[in-house]
Amino acid sequence: MKNIINISLLISILVSCSGGNDEADAWGNFESREIMISSENNGKILSMPVNEGDVLNKNKLIAIVDTTLIKLQLSELEAGHSSILTRLASVDAQNRIIDQQIINLKANIERVENMLRDQAATQKQLDDLRGQLEVLEKQKRRQ
Repeated sequence: MKNIINISLLISILVSCSGGNDEADAWGNFESREIMISSENNGKILSMPVNEGDVLNKNKLIAIVDTTLIKLQLSELEAGHSSILTRLASVDAQNRIIDQQIINLKANIERVENMLRDQAATQKQLDDLRGQLEVLEKQKRRQ
């Protein structure tokens, strides 16, 4: 961008000065401001004991970077990871409970079916147990 501005400035000066007379076609002041934009993505540089052009030896300290933000982000990620592991353990425990409840309900359904054949139970009792089984199976699929 800076080169484009410089080239267009040079062209405008040459064009305005090509009239052949010694009078100026335009006058004014040009001001520029240099802005340094740096990224603190990997941490802010706290000190840099080397200069441009220095010869660097192996294992020489080049810069000291503030890693506080990175450390905080790492701690946040570790806490999130721990939370996920806890949630997974909880889901596994709930699934084991649901599995056992399904086993128990299937045994009760079999008992009530036998009792229904002997007319010792009602159809409603069997329907209630089958409904409970469907609810548990849906809960397990949702987990």
